[in-house]
Amino acid sequence: MSNQLKSFQPIALRFRTKLACEIAGIDPLRLNEAIAAKDGYKCAPVTRPGRAREYGEFDLIALFLFRFLTTLGYSQSLASTYACGVLEALTHDYHELPERFDFPLNPFPDEVVACTADEPTTFVHSENFVSYATVGFNITLLRKEIQTRMQAIAERESTVFGDE
Repeated sequence: MSNQLKSFQPIALRFRTKLACEIAGIDPLRLNEAIAAKDGYKCAPVTRPGRAREYGEFDLIALFLFRFLTTLGYSQSLASTYACGVLEALTHDYHELPERFDFPLNPFPDEVVACTADEPTTFVHSENFVSYATVGFNITLLRKEIQTRMQAIAERESTVFGDE
């Protein structure tokens, strides 16, 4: 038996687009439009003709963030930058998932820093420490929300049989 720590893994449930949209609270037609748009949602799972996209836990967190940010009035492009940045950061090899991801609030918000909840939000920008200009996402609470929604849909769907 190895003493090596196992890497963090998301829960194994996967959902096709219609149920993923229900979990994230986004209209499937709006999502398709956002995926197709030049400045829209850029981190949807890859698919091929005739097959539905499948969203895992981390995909759903990103989709939820995209919907949330666009609802707040962020452009699709900026919402996609943050959501896809969180998704990319989630896929790194962690033994424990960080509690928070912070992005600098600047014209190019593509740098992400993994943080614990008690770490201050500090970035070096132009050789100055900036602690007041960040956007942070609480991964612990986002996971809890998404996992609750995933479990509810999985339980509901496991008792329904047959075509739509």
